[in-house]
Amino acid sequence: MTAPIQDHSQTRDLHRWVRLAFIIALLALVGWLGWRALRSGLSARAVLNDLDRLQATMAQPSLDALPRVQADIASLETHLKEVRAAAGPFLRLTPSLGWAPRFGPDLVLAPQLLDMAVELSTAGRIAVDTLAPIGELVSGGGGLDALPQAVDALQAAQDAVGHSCRPNNCPSMSGRGFCRGRG
Repeated sequence: MTAPIQDHSQTRDLHRWVRLAFIIALLALVGWLGWRALRSGLSARAVLNDLDRLQATMAQPSLDALPRVQADIASLETHLKEVRAAAGPFLRLTPSLGWAPRFGPDLVLAPQLLDMAVELSTAGRIAVDTLAPIGELVSGGGGLDALPQAVDALQAAQDAVGHSCRPNNCPSMSGRGFCRGRG
């Protein structure tokens, strides 16, 4: 008679351990998702700060502001990539949120919009980095005398721009014809 009671006790202990393991796994998942949400939010806030700085700088554009613009665009690109990486688990769910009132269509397109923002910031960084030497020549007081040097700098930068536009250098745009006719 003691054997069935002992089996029932072992079964109950097993169920207790299974429940405990399930609760721990669930808490770990919720903690991980919370951490990813926090990282996404902090990176998104950094993106907004970068955009505010860029807008303030570009309110009165000048060649003297080019180094600040370069740094802000590079920072924007980095922060957008961080948002994309941190928000990955949530972005996988957005295509099924089209039913949400008011924001549904935007939520469905969120992954593509974020990819587009990252690629545009990369293109902006490449453009500003390419034009920086020319801006330095012109802002140095060279005026029209600096034009031949500026043309030489543009020709030297052409290879860098052509290389950056090859599909294997644009992972989220490869195979979509983004850089058609190049490389």
